[in-house]
Amino acid sequence: MQKYYRILRTENLICHFMVRCSHENSRGKREVRKIAWSGKWNRVLVILIVAVPMILLGASRLMGTPGIGTITVEPVSWQMYRPKLDPYDTHHINETIKNRYSDDYTSTEVSVYIMDYVEDWSWIPFVYKDGIVFKVNVTATVVEGVDASFAIKFRTLDDYSIVEVSGPDQFLVLRNATVTEMRLVSREWTSDGWHNLGEAYVHAESTGSFCSLRTQVEWMFNDQNIEDHKLEVSLEFTYFNQTTSQKIVMPIALDVPIST
Repeated sequence: MQKYYRILRTENLICHFMVRCSHENSRGKREVRKIAWSGKWNRVLVILIVAVPMILLGASRLMGTPGIGTITVEPVSWQMYRPKLDPYDTHHINETIKNRYSDDYTSTEVSVYIMDYVEDWSWIPFVYKDGIVFKVNVTATVVEGVDASFAIKFRTLDDYSIVEVSGPDQFLVLRNATVTEMRLVSREWTSDGWHNLGEAYVHAESTGSFCSLRTQVEWMFNDQNIEDHKLEVSLEFTYFNQTTSQKIVMPIALDVPIST
């Protein structure tokens, strides 16, 4: 009988040990799961801490930065009646026209220095056409933290004139600016002949707090001294940062009517 009780007690101890081991193992697994879930949520929390402010910042920029407004400065005009010269003659003009704009963010100026009127000039690009030779100069300063870009445009306002702008391999000089796009001649050759595009331009991005552009322009008259000619030289200057953006348009109108 004692032997039987000893066997029974031994079996009970074994069962108790197995149950206890089972509980310990189960608790260990729960602890491992807790650690695993804890690590997982820590990673999620870190991602949220990094991502949420970036998302909110991007949203605030999109919602807080206003659209680009446009300010058009009063045009400055210049006029000269078309002179009557002998072929190959030159009339020296030497006049400068300027348009300016300034505010809390920028100080900008565009000027046109009108050099000469030529009659039946044989030099390229006139090739026995009349016209005007002038230089254009753009200067701009922006405050620290503001980026800028600009376009200088030459629009022919009649059907009988052509504009040709000197490119980088001629008279185009930039300071703290990089050309992004340009059309140097206001017409193009197609299968149907010459097509008047009506505009030549140079687009550039500023790479410093001060930038400038200077080039020479030939404005050619494709008629027999019977048409009035008009040209608009326009600087479109845009500055922007995270809180403000503004486009400034500064036109200069050149008018060469037929003398009466």
